[in-house]
Amino acid sequence: MRDKIITILIITILCACSDNKETLYHQNGNIKAIGEMVDGKRENEWVYFFENGDTLEVSNFSNDRRHGKSYGFNNNVVKSLSKYNNGVMEGERIMYYPNNQILAIGGMKDNKQHGKWKVYYDNGQIQNEFSMEDGNQVGAFTTYYRNGQIESKSNDGIANGIAEYYDSLGNLGWKIRFENAQPKDTIEYNFSAPPLPENVN
Repeated sequence: MRDKIITILIITILCACSDNKETLYHQNGNIKAIGEMVDGKRENEWVYFFENGDTLEVSNFSNDRRHGKSYGFNNNVVKSLSKYNNGVMEGERIMYYPNNQILAIGGMKDNKQHGKWKVYYDNGQIQNEFSMEDGNQVGAFTTYYRNGQIESKSNDGIANGIAEYYDSLGNLGWKIRFENAQPKDTIEYNFSAPPLPENVN
């Protein structure tokens, strides 16, 4: 449904009659972009295309800067939805799998990840959840198996503090202390636990 709405939007823009309509072309003759120019600046909705004619982006502009919603495409399917404020990515950003399932959703500030983020498997099950601050991961980081069971959790990614690792049935297997992103010692170990991920061996 979302892709149908975007397709209708693109057709509306392409068919709009305006004295200010501007069309740009790739070197191969295909349309590169089409939208409205006012006093030499992009305004309102613009559509951008790859050289092969597939849709690349649909964005709103104000005073030649992205302002409002911006849709990114891959193989003519929406892959991302971002929001801009005067050329700066702000607020919620969503990325999608080709099957329209959400891949990731979270906050943006000054073009950087900021706030709560969640990453999902292609079946809709959550895969990771964490927080970002000015593009850096902070605080708790939790990963999940495809069945929804917690796979691992830590207080500060795996930079410092204690990380716990579980099997797919929810049983605690490993509890390890990290310092400066390096494992220092094992606090707890269950002999039936699965092998540790390669990055903590």
